[in-house]
Amino acid sequence: MIEIQDSRGEHHTFRNSPIKIVSLLPSITEYLFQLDKGHLLVGRSDSCRFPPETSDIPVTDSRGRIDRPKVLGLAPDVVFAGPQLPNDDIEYLTNQGLNVVTLDLKTLEDIRNSLRNLGKILSNSGDVETLLGWMDRHYRDISREIDNGHEDIDRPETLILDDLNPLHTVENKTFVDELISAASGINLITSETSLQPPLSPKQLRDLQPQVLIIATREGELASMTNAAQRLGQSELWSDIDAIKNNRVYLIDYDLLTIPGPRQVQALRQIAHVLHPDLVDFPPKLIKIDLSH
Repeated sequence: MIEIQDSRGEHHTFRNSPIKIVSLLPSITEYLFQLDKGHLLVGRSDSCRFPPETSDIPVTDSRGRIDRPKVLGLAPDVVFAGPQLPNDDIEYLTNQGLNVVTLDLKTLEDIRNSLRNLGKILSNSGDVETLLGWMDRHYRDISREIDNGHEDIDRPETLILDDLNPLHTVENKTFVDELISAASGINLITSETSLQPPLSPKQLRDLQPQVLIIATREGELASMTNAAQRLGQSELWSDIDAIKNNRVYLIDYDLLTIPGPRQVQALRQIAHVLHPDLVDFPPKLIKIDLSH
């Protein structure tokens, strides 16, 4: 008998480990493949695009709207969902006899707790602990590279934008916020500020980030680069420290928004952005020139 409590506080009991899974969470989909359990997936969200093998899995929701008959037709043993799933969807699926487990992966601690629940459900807690240890080693390696021999390490004030129109930043108290801290940086959007995303151009200028990171979706590299270059020449942006000092970077959107196993890649990219003399330039990171 397997028993867990999900992020909503709901208790779930499984007689056996599931053999048919629907995942509405891209992060959980990635973890399932990382744990060699991707073959159990019979349905996925349209946001579950990695690894490439997901393309063969039926899509059960689009833009947050679940195809209820399709999910029921797949007869999954469990549906993994995030806190954003509407209560009426949860209630409907539950009333139809499905086990809907909500997993919150907002912070690094949330991720650990959710993964341990996942390990219990899949009866492979040992593999989950191995995965967590692998991720922890990456964090420690980055910390050593930055701190080794540097007692008074500079902690650049950093802003991450996940959209330029309108200007939208990642929130504080999220795993991305913690990635910035783990890379020895300071997130300018904090609980102490009255600023909340989205930002106005004037608010961005007033924040004066020393480093600016822009999340870029697949297929938007050229357009995002051009948009950033145009903004960099505008009067409001030209006085920003990050632009004057040529410290503006593009990072893959999914790395910065999906709290899956690829977070270690995002951490290394952010670490180089903040400390280029200490951390080698990682793959897939793009630096753009917005200086005059």
